[in-house]
Amino acid sequence: PTVSSALYFTYNTALGPPYRVLVDTNFINFSIQNKV
Repeated sequence: PTVSSALYFTYNTALGPPYRVLVDTNFINFSIQNKV
């Protein structure tokens, strides 16, 4: 999960919007928790 989070975080950061990064990060974390 750490690697995936890092990749997604980097990709989202590249997109630009900080709020977008926060939303995507929260969504990813929620998805990871559901899968696990």
